[in-house]
Amino acid sequence: MSIESDAAAVEKATVRASDVSELRRDELAHMLKENEFLRITGLVTPEAMRSCRQRMRDHFDVGRDRATTGEHKDEVRDNFQKWSIGRARHGNVDRPRFMRTFYNPLWSDDIYGLHPWFRVQCQVRNLLGDLPSDFALDHEQDGMWTAARIHHFPAGGGFMVAHEDTVLPAFYQTVDLAFYQSLLLITQKGEDFQTGGGFLEARGERISYEDHCQAGDIIVYNQRVSHGVDDIDVEVPFRQDSLDGRMSGLVTLYKTL
Repeated sequence: MSIESDAAAVEKATVRASDVSELRRDELAHMLKENEFLRITGLVTPEAMRSCRQRMRDHFDVGRDRATTGEHKDEVRDNFQKWSIGRARHGNVDRPRFMRTFYNPLWSDDIYGLHPWFRVQCQVRNLLGDLPSDFALDHEQDGMWTAARIHHFPAGGGFMVAHEDTVLPAFYQTVDLAFYQSLLLITQKGEDFQTGGGFLEARGERISYEDHCQAGDIIVYNQRVSHGVDDIDVEVPFRQDSLDGRMSGLVTLYKTL
């Protein structure tokens, strides 16, 4: 699609609200059916995300980076950072990517100042899933917990190949929940990174939505929408000790193991 067409598609899928209480589940469901994705803007401000990004920079320690695999399952239930590099076949998928993940559960120390905004994102998730607004926020509930985390696609080539979610939707089916993935845009294209960014394929068209969003926006899509991240700032060299690049927040429900 052209830049103009992308902008029109994003605007058509946009809902504006200053509080989750202003959102209506039937309206969101209708828009998701019509557009296959949503952009919810106004719940989280760009200024709040700038503050969180600065706290991440202040707290960041490259020495805490862990390998792509090998951690114990309990380690991700606390503040924990790791790389996700390669084809991910250890997770029974084939999904090339180059990113870092910061796990930041809502019961862990709020070292990045993101917990209030993760809670807003959880309320959106719960509304769409027809769950109580506080479901699985502060503790495990019905065998599930909120895996609040940040995906960092570093400058110098961070990316994720186009894919449809398969593992988590299969789990959601076992507990009779509809699967919706949401992304909180922590960074701003044109400010934190210049080229690349999030895209999705809706109604047979590829949409580079981050060209038409701001930090703090929440993007929602279902399991049928292919999505990914185009190469981030490939014109600069990659540095492991840098947090430059693109970041998004996720609040997926994980199964208690």
